[in-house]
Amino acid sequence: MSGASSYLDLMPGLSRTQRLDVARLSGLMSRLTRGRLRGLDDDARQGLIAELSTDPAVLGMALGAMLVPEHEEWVEANADGAALLRAVGADEQVADAEAARLRKAIERRGQGWITL
Repeated sequence: MSGASSYLDLMPGLSRTQRLDVARLSGLMSRLTRGRLRGLDDDARQGLIAELSTDPAVLGMALGAMLVPEHEEWVEANADGAALLRAVGADEQVADAEAARLRKAIERRGQGWITL
């Protein structure tokens, strides 16, 4: 099984389209918070997120990932990304469940995490 397939399988309860949107949103959030698009204003960045998805569950999965930065240098960028996703309508319950799942996965790898 490829890495992408195994990642998509970690999102039970979401359709294949939703899972692919989560994966696409992950890349977009990286560009919006740490990459070449980080200099855009909040309205423009929220618009780009909404162009990709307005599905609260998809946005919530991405928010969950933002809530568990694995590196200290990502804390500020992830907090910024979390605010963007909340403004577009991320489902907080989905985010909380995804953040808990990620924390467990990080613990299994023997690493710590940072909580926003």
